[in-house]
Amino acid sequence: MRSHDFADPYVGLANGSVDIAFVRPPLLMQDWLSIETLFVEPRVLVTSSSSPLAARDQVSVDEVLDEAFVARKAPEYWRDFWLATSSRDGNTPVLGAEVGGVEECFEAILSGRGIAFSQASTQRYYDRPGLAFIPVTGLLHSPLAIAWRNDLGAQTVSDFVETARMLAALELVPLAVTPQPPPLKPPEVPPERRGIHNEDRDARDKEEVRPGVP
Repeated sequence: MRSHDFADPYVGLANGSVDIAFVRPPLLMQDWLSIETLFVEPRVLVTSSSSPLAARDQVSVDEVLDEAFVARKAPEYWRDFWLATSSRDGNTPVLGAEVGGVEECFEAILSGRGIAFSQASTQRYYDRPGLAFIPVTGLLHSPLAIAWRNDLGAQTVSDFVETARMLAALELVPLAVTPQPPPLKPPEVPPERRGIHNEDRDARDKEEVRPGVP
């Protein structure tokens, strides 16, 4: 397993260097792409522990929009999601740094050049001295999805997807929620069969009340 920098949200799927990957939507759909959400989780604000925000139990997204942010060097739609541009009423974010990867992002935060939104599980895997992770309200959650090239048809890919589904259903990631499948609808009786069904039922009812033959 390998990681990719922010410039490629498809993490190698687009150029064919990988067949299957864990991705963080939003992604632009492609003919060759299949994608399935495994779970969604809240986003948090990542700051340096010396920031006044670090002492907060939680913040609202509106409280921090005027702060300098560390932006990802990524396609605009993906960069905008992590800068929460949909919450900014058209205002341009203040950028303190632009970075190409996770480690570079945290270095920029530690040096006081800005703050950033990230998924809640980041704290579990990347926590280190000097960083603070603060829950954020009013912000869309971040989905984790499994994505694969549907033009290959490899059995190993199918097996990997099924394993990922089973593990996601165990809800091992704190605060994450597994999407529930829509309820199954009972099959509808075709219109041309409905009359026949009713006639058969009427016939059975008549047989049940028919007097016995001696």
